[in-house]
Amino acid sequence: MGEQANRRIPHIWNGYDIGLIKHRKVIDVSCGESHTGITVDTGLVLTFGCGDNGRLGHGDLRPRNKPKVVESLRDVFVNSICCGGKFTLLLTNDDTVMSCGHGQSGALGHGDRPTRASRRCDLKTFQTIKLLRNVQPFFISCGSMHTAVLCNNGNMLTFGYGESGIKNNNKSYCYCYSKCLCYLYFSPFFSH
Repeated sequence: MGEQANRRIPHIWNGYDIGLIKHRKVIDVSCGESHTGITVDTGLVLTFGCGDNGRLGHGDLRPRNKPKVVESLRDVFVNSICCGGKFTLLLTNDDTVMSCGHGQSGALGHGDRPTRASRRCDLKTFQTIKLLRNVQPFFISCGSMHTAVLCNNGNMLTFGYGESGIKNNNKSYCYCYSKCLCYLYFSPFFSH
């Protein structure tokens, strides 16, 4: 990590971020179109890669070639991270879902905002998805331009780009995508 060259064999991350701080254990990792997000055992979030559209959550559009802690989330314990094509979602230990990045497809989940422009704007920092506050989410999954959230009550909530039935709109969603999520939901690993 940090090099610009392609790798042909797996490489072990040494745990050091861009500020030369050592992190002990990675608990979740996700790769987007051209960015990566990591959560570590202390609940911190580190992102790196392309910064376009604010997808890294650092408050700017700059690329990062090494993992960097998202400073605005230092006081938030993040359990999991999921990178979409040009956006990123987080799930915290208090069941809050947050998003940042490319907002044009609606995949950031801010459909409660008053204007179309505010619902579809790019976010440079992680913002809470208010519509998901009381649904008890336990798993998030992102596609290139859409998002799915699994909840403890068995509901699957989807938002974002809806062409070709990618998101669950009038029960017309991609069978493969639905099957994968149902498998994860009923797996013993996710015993919520």
